[in-house]
Formats: sequence, structure tokens, C-alpha cells
Amino acid sequence: MVERRTPNPDAGGSSPSGPDKGQRNAEMAQAKQASEKINYVVAAKGFFNEVYEESKKVVWPNKETMIQSTMVVLVVIVVLAVFMAFSDYLLNLVFMYGFDNLKKFF
Repeated sequence: MVERRTPNPDAGGSSPSGPDKGQRNAEMAQAKQASEKINYVVAAKGFFNEVYEESKKVVWPNKETMIQSTMVVLVVIVVLAVFMAFSDYLLNLVFMYGFDNLKKFF
């Protein structure tokens, strides 16, 4: 037969091996509430410090690179605009005149 020291083994505080579970949970809840208030401020400060440190590592492009990149973007925009206009024109012909009348254009 197994010997038990207390009638209810789940009851906290009766065992010298640990504190009362209810008291420990209350202490943990209080510590968590206190740490949450501080953690938001500390976390925000740490975040902005990391952002600042990372921004110092950024290699910013020079003027020539920026001009080249801008020109590439503008050329791509113009090419896509011409493609979209041509596609719109063709689809408009198809829906306005139908496929049969479209054959005389090509």
C-alpha cells in the first residue's frame, strides 16, 4: 500500500517541497502584470534602438544608381502602358465587331 502524507495530494502548501500553489499563481500573476507594463516601454525602446542601429548599416545608393533605377522603372511603366492599351484596343474590336468581322483587319 502507498503511504500518503496528506488526504488530498493536490492540495498545495502541505508539502515542504514547495509553496502553496494558489499563492504561487497569485504571485506569478502579479509579477506578470507588473512586467507587462514595463515590457511595453522597454520593448519599444529596444525596437527603436535596433531600427537606428540597422539604419546605420544601410548602404544608400548614389545619384547615378538612383537615376538608372528610376529610368528602368519609367521604361517598364511605359512598355506596360502600351501593352495594356493595345490589349484594350484588340478586346474592344472583338466585342464590338465580333470574331468574323475581325478577319478583314488581319
